[in-house]
Amino acid sequence: MDEWHRLDEVYRRYAAPRNGALHRPELWWRNAVYRDLDTSRDRQAFLWSNERGEAEGFIVYLHRNVEQPGSRETELAVYDLVALSSDAYLDLWQHLLTHDLAARIYVNAPLADPFPDLVSDPWQVEVLRAEGAMVRILDVEHAFAMRSYCGDGAAALTLRIVDERAEWNDGVWRIETDGERMNAERTDAQPDIEVSVNFLAPLFTGFVRPETAAATGMMRVLREGAIQQADQIFAVTEAPYSADFY
Repeated sequence: MDEWHRLDEVYRRYAAPRNGALHRPELWWRNAVYRDLDTSRDRQAFLWSNERGEAEGFIVYLHRNVEQPGSRETELAVYDLVALSSDAYLDLWQHLLTHDLAARIYVNAPLADPFPDLVSDPWQVEVLRAEGAMVRILDVEHAFAMRSYCGDGAAALTLRIVDERAEWNDGVWRIETDGERMNAERTDAQPDIEVSVNFLAPLFTGFVRPETAAATGMMRVLREGAIQQADQIFAVTEAPYSADFY
């Protein structure tokens, strides 16, 4: 537990370019990462280093016993798997799979994690979707001003936001970027796209792509070609993911 800062150095490098990862202060490491709140037990940590002795990955996990009719089984619950290189990723998985006394291994991972495609028998891998943080845009102007822009070059979009609970958000907004910073301001122009605030957060965070939102009725496209601008405005480096529950 006192070595949390070594994991934190790797985690910061891992989290910096990603979308949705939380900043972890020492208190969070000690009481939420190392400590399993369900069992009040301390988790174990395994730090992976390359041939030069440079830390490039880690796992945080817990062995737990599960009572079955007439028997007891051991499960391995992995809270966090972080890898900065392919060698770290593969070796960390190999380390987990050597726990042959565990009947099952549970790993928190992004939906796009390629592990099921790497094993010889992918039918032995069960992927379950679980919801994490819930996001609600409370202030459209400030939210876009603080959002990193990941698109290619300048882009602009006129967005009609329907928000019946926050009148300061409800209305038509001009979302614009010069390729670096983003800006949102009210406008009287005709909207290119209309979206409920209920579906704004999935777009804003990159959880749902504009094409998917339009195809499933989550938003209405009112001008031909607007979807391409929406792709730029709502571009992300990666789909949002956080191993931390709060």
